[in-house]
Amino acid sequence: MSKNRTYWAAIIATALTAVVVFSNTLSYGAAWDDQRFVFASGATEGAAGIPDMFSQPMLRDMPAGRGAYRPITTSSYALDWSIGNGQAAFFHKTNVFLHALVSVLVFVLLGRLGAPVLAALLGGLVFAVHPVHVEAVANIAGRSELLVALFSVAAVVVYLGPRERMDEAKAEDIPPRLGRQASVLALFGLALLSKEHGVTLPAVLIAVELLRPGAVGAPVQRLLRRWPLWLGMSGMGAAYLVARRVVLGTLTTSDVAPFIATIPTWHRVTTAVANWSEYVRLHLFPLDLAVDYGPAVIMPSDPGEPRFWLGSAVGIAAITAATWAYRRDRLASLGLVWFAIVILPSSNLLIPIAQWMAERFFYLPSVGFSMVVAAAWVGARRRLSESHVRAAGAAAILVVLLLSARSWTRNESWVDTETVIATLIDEHPEAFRSQWYMGRLLFERGAWEEAFVALDSATALQPYAIEMPLERVEWLLRLGRADEAEAVVTALPFGRHADREAHLTRALVAQGRRTEADAALAAARQAFPTNATLRGLSDSLGALPLPADSIR
Repeated sequence: MSKNRTYWAAIIATALTAVVVFSNTLSYGAAWDDQRFVFASGATEGAAGIPDMFSQPMLRDMPAGRGAYRPITTSSYALDWSIGNGQAAFFHKTNVFLHALVSVLVFVLLGRLGAPVLAALLGGLVFAVHPVHVEAVANIAGRSELLVALFSVAAVVVYLGPRERMDEAKAEDIPPRLGRQASVLALFGLALLSKEHGVTLPAVLIAVELLRPGAVGAPVQRLLRRWPLWLGMSGMGAAYLVARRVVLGTLTTSDVAPFIATIPTWHRVTTAVANWSEYVRLHLFPLDLAVDYGPAVIMPSDPGEPRFWLGSAVGIAAITAATWAYRRDRLASLGLVWFAIVILPSSNLLIPIAQWMAERFFYLPSVGFSMVVAAAWVGARRRLSESHVRAAGAAAILVVLLLSARSWTRNESWVDTETVIATLIDEHPEAFRSQWYMGRLLFERGAWEEAFVALDSATALQPYAIEMPLERVEWLLRLGRADEAEAVVTALPFGRHADREAHLTRALVAQGRRTEADAALAAARQAFPTNATLRGLSDSLGALPLPADSIR
């Protein structure tokens, strides 16, 4: 087989493997936060609503200063809604397609970085089948991870250019190089508008330029020759921050988990460091996975605890390995640096976020893990005898098959919301979300008092979250206990919130207090003019807060 045919065969194999391993998700329904991410993003307006998404937060029911600005992601939901007629299966098909595309780009990227076809294929296959990617692919709400990875990896591929033109010192290569820079700049903008992690792309490109194998000339000079790109990225980053400030009312976000926001900064940092050992475990031994990594799954770590010292040892080992590999295996060094750069925004090390950790956060960072895998194969080919290389190849195939089997079975945890809840309860019954969602299951089965007890347990574990008190209000309204529901709503200490106002309106309507309900709803719609829940709420009929047409 010719070199070109081998290359294209590897691309097809990578894409097909990604599709096959996640093919059981194609018939799944909406699960977990899927409904909310579609409805609250305005996706039910279809393609006609896409222009408005660039001037609205991703979740329109969030108060000012909270939420995210991801118009490319929400636009993709709107397109799926229009083309797929609201069918959840179509959303899943898009996710699988995007994952296959990213997996192929990872293979191409490894090739552009000098990895032989077999090494690049192994790295691409590991990325395509790794169980740590299940949450991003099998969950519709993981779409932002897929899109930011797609545009970021594509940007690096375009930045590098074809392998046969890696010598950027040639004068005749300047015009195409400038054209590639314009393309990289466009992809940077798409990544930023898909998810905030796109902001790491400039640092990734600098790392690629400094560490890529086989590059010609001094790295600093190569960076300086691309000054139009860095200038353009600076301007685009500034424009993105301005847009984010205008839409959200803030450059950052106050959407921080209470169990993270209420602990001292040093305690958050030590816990973030302790979690580094989990990063390694989840990539090397992805057996004990979790739907949720909140309290009880991950607890704050003090400096004197073994988890902190283990995490510190992992960090030191990674820095040492990256430094050692700089002169011996640039691809491995780049992989470690890539992972560190991209995971930083979601690590809670510098900026507190809504969770300690989530498996979907590893989607883009694990491209670096694939680089390490490819580098390991190249090293094995260089150092082992032919018979040992064949044994290593058989072992690599076995690893890919085992990872594929683990992902296939893990996909089944995301069939629908009830399955996700059951998985969470089975994995970590001590977590507050386990108690919360157990209450949901009990309520739907008619065990109302047991459901309230479970909800009380969850609230006690997480007293700073508004979602659980509002869940209580919802249940009380469904049971016809509107006066109790009103008492719960009015006693909430969380301030103005779109869902709070909607529940208050419904409680007033249920009691026949139309005038008060009208006034409450009018004030709420004035405070949250773009909120779909409030817009669709009928005070005369006391309708449910979600639109009547849901994901089917």
